[in-house]
Amino acid sequence: MNTKIQELIEEAKLINDHKAIMSALTNLGLLMERHTQDRYSDEDYLILLGNDEDLFKLRLSEADTTEIVHFLFYHIININVYPVTVAWCFGKCYGCDIYSGIKQLLKLYKDNDDVCEQLLFSLNGLYDPRETFKDVAKILEDSIKSIPLPRTNEVLKENFDLLNYDED
Repeated sequence: MNTKIQELIEEAKLINDHKAIMSALTNLGLLMERHTQDRYSDEDYLILLGNDEDLFKLRLSEADTTEIVHFLFYHIININVYPVTVAWCFGKCYGCDIYSGIKQLLKLYKDNDDVCEQLLFSLNGLYDPRETFKDVAKILEDSIKSIPLPRTNEVLKENFDLLNYDED
C-alpha cells in the first residue's frame, strides 16, 4: 500500500485529534472520487486536497481503493468518529462493490437521522434507486414509522419514493 494512504489511515485512527480525523477521512473520500471517476486531470483537486502536492500527485491502485474501502467500513463500525463523513466517503466509491455493506450500515444506523440520510445519499449516487428500493424499504420500514427521522424521510420521498410504496 502507498505510504501516503497508510498515513491517512493512521491519522483517521487518532481518536483524540478530531481535526486530523476529519481531514484524513475527507482526503480519503476525495482520493477515492478522483480515482473512481478518473479525474486525475482536474486541477480543482489540488485545492480540495488542501494544496498538498503529494496527495495531488498520488494515483491510487486497485489495491489502494480496496484497502480504503475496507478501512472505511472498519472506521464507521469500530472507531465511529464522524460517521456522517465516512458515509459521505462511501458515496465516492463508484464502481466498488459496497452495496451489501451499505445495507448492513443502514440496519446499524437506522435510528440515526444524520448517518442514515448520508448513507441514502451515497447509495442513491452509486446505484439506481429503482433497483435498491425494495431492500431499502425493508431495512428502514419500521424505523421511519416509529422514530422521527425527518431528513431521512425527505430523502426517501425524493429519491426512493419509499413512503408512497404500496406492495400490491
